[in-house]
Amino acid sequence: MIKIFRLVLLLTLLPLTLIKVAIGQEKQDVLTPEKLLKLESVIEVSISPDKEHVAYTLNVPRPLNSEPGASFRELHVMNLKNGKTTKLITGEQSAYSIGWTPEGDAVTFRSNLSNAPGMQLYKADIAEEQVELLFAFERSIYQYEYINDNTIIFRSIEPENPKLKELKEKGFGIDVFEEENRHINLYHHNLSSGETRQLTQDVTVFDFAKSPNGKLVAAAIAPQNLVDDSYMFKKIHIINLETGDISLAVDNPGKLGNMVWSPDGKKLAFRSASKLEDSVVGSLFVIDIPNDKAFSKLRNYAHGLEMSIIDVAWKDNSTLLFAAEEGVDIVLSEQKLTDKSRTKLTTPGEVAFRS
Repeated sequence: MIKIFRLVLLLTLLPLTLIKVAIGQEKQDVLTPEKLLKLESVIEVSISPDKEHVAYTLNVPRPLNSEPGASFRELHVMNLKNGKTTKLITGEQSAYSIGWTPEGDAVTFRSNLSNAPGMQLYKADIAEEQVELLFAFERSIYQYEYINDNTIIFRSIEPENPKLKELKEKGFGIDVFEEENRHINLYHHNLSSGETRQLTQDVTVFDFAKSPNGKLVAAAIAPQNLVDDSYMFKKIHIINLETGDISLAVDNPGKLGNMVWSPDGKKLAFRSASKLEDSVVGSLFVIDIPNDKAFSKLRNYAHGLEMSIIDVAWKDNSTLLFAAEEGVDIVLSEQKLTDKSRTKLTTPGEVAFRS
């Protein structure tokens, strides 16, 4: 449901307030090359648990006279009741992977602020407008999600080989291609005790999604941390956070997209290639958890349709919402799991959105 709210919010606000041209105080109607290089746009949107605030990141290009580098991502929060917007991260700083604490009193995000090494996890209190480090990990955090008020799971790369690190400190700077890759692991962190527990080993986790009850995690796992593996060899596994058991959920072929749990946690929807030779992640499948069906026995909800599904969310336990590229347009559709066909919610060319 959160993704549905995000979509509705984007469709409502995007044309009105979330894309603007930094043209100063003087009103001008002409889009010049200079203004084009100052375009600001919204990148991420996240709605608070109580649906009263929306956090979003605003992509702000560097000034034309600044040093080369990426654009900055400001963090803003809008009060949906009064329309007031508060800026929490501005200037030469950036916020990524925004979310909310379970209580909804603070916005969470990844950033490389100066008080901790690498990309760490922070929270910004929306009442006090104060930013603080949630916890410091030894290496950068790639992805995170709250399990409950006191627990976070996250992805991070494994430590560097001590011998290799020692050699580098002595001046040995040779990189052996595809022979010094470090796995990306899934970790479990207790915010109260500060204890961090590693959940995976000798495999790489490229993505994950927790179940609604916080007991299971669907993870896209590959044998190695290589580009080819990230494209072609990710398989869906289920990780039991209580026991640590890891099991293959389905032997999906080729490319794999996002995974989404049903509200009751009994099903998992995912985007995937329909076969190994499929060049895009454009098909949609659903499995029961636990699953006893082979991939070949699953229904492909995009079968026979000229489209590529680019995002999916659950409306309820038996209904999916998905966005799909159809020709040059993106169409939002509703699909009951037992219905033979979908219902289009938008007409091609009627509205422009991405996901």
